Amino acid sequence: PRASVEAYSSIARLAVALGSGSEAETAAERCEEGARRSGLWRHTVTALMTRAEVYLGNGQLDLAWPLVEEAAVITGDRSHLLPDAGLYERLQRQFYWATRGYAALKSLDRPVPTALFDSLVDALEVRLFDEAVALIAAEQIEGRAPALEEAVTTGLLGPLARLLAVGVHHPGVPQRLPGESAAQLIARVFPHPERTMVPRSIGLLATTDELSAAAR
Repeated sequence: PRASVEAYSSIARLAVALGSGSEAETAAERCEEGARRSGLWRHTVTALMTRAEVYLGNGQLDLAWPLVEEAAVITGDRSHLLPDAGLYERLQRQFYWATRGYAALKSLDRPVPTALFDSLVDALEVRLFDEAVALIAAEQIEGRAPALEEAVTTGLLGPLARLLAVGVHHPGVPQRLPGESAAQLIARVFPHPERTMVPRSIGLLATTDELSAAAR
């Protein structure tokens, strides 16, 4: 269950960035199923956050925020034990920003607890969020953006795509074109010679269909 919970959470978030709603839904369901089998509180929190991400990707904010609140109640002061502490921290900040405004978010005075994160990518996602909402609050489209610069320089653009996919648009990035996924926007704005095209799906549903056919 542990591997399936964390793996399907990652798959769901990737599907959201690719704009593949059906695959995001399937992966979220499997993440939730794994969490139920596991029974561990941290897996329950992962499943709640994954479902919230899918809702945010669909623009269903009213459905997402209660799940983020529930995740916070369950977690308490144990966020450092979560396998996806970066996602937890960003969602908590996003919840405050979206429901109570930038001033309320600032009043929390939450530092970026990088020591708790498994990777630089987790910390970068939180820093990109903080930078984006600060620029939005200041109505600055071309303000200095060191987190964005770091993402572009290092090639760590996944966190930026995930933020764009769930409704946090960094002012340093152009708006999406009609029908364009967050991942496609990143590829268009920050082209790379080794990136030929961005897929619209992961292949999760095709794999599911193949397994179902084999079982018959």
